[in-house]
Amino acid sequence: WYQRRVREAVVSTQSTGGLVSLLPHGYDGNGPDHTSARLERWLQLSDSKETSADGDDINVQVVNMTTPAQYFHALRRQMIRPFRKPLIVMSPKALLRSPDAVSTIGEFGPGSSFKRVIGDPTVQSNSVKRVLLCSGKHFYTLRNKRTELNDSTTAIIRIEVSISFDMTSAWRDL
Repeated sequence: WYQRRVREAVVSTQSTGGLVSLLPHGYDGNGPDHTSARLERWLQLSDSKETSADGDDINVQVVNMTTPAQYFHALRRQMIRPFRKPLIVMSPKALLRSPDAVSTIGEFGPGSSFKRVIGDPTVQSNSVKRVLLCSGKHFYTLRNKRTELNDSTTAIIRIEVSISFDMTSAWRDL
């Protein structure tokens, strides 16, 4: 119901509302199942293009950030953009309390911005045999397992934006 109402409001009024929804995520143990954000519903309701890169004409933005700096830049970007579409934040509450999810002061400062895709600087590019694409809290689970296995041949690429997803950014990191 909520997803349809947000989409209808954007389409019917042709407005560029700056709504920001911090959706709960029931599947990470912090609430009942009906509180889940249901990412697949947002993907179905978007008018994101599958055959080309999205521009500023999408009806909704969906993000799943992995660091506090990314969270800050997503909210900042929502306020300073010349156009505003609803911003749906899918990051689970557990990630806000995670000691792994940290950012340096420099990541908030001048010259820093929101990154749609975050590469893996911990792996040498010439030794990569496997690339994993993930989003949100799954990055930390995969990174911890990679460390536990002492695997230096697997790169983990973080996809921070589900809609509008820019595959050219992902290819650059691959």
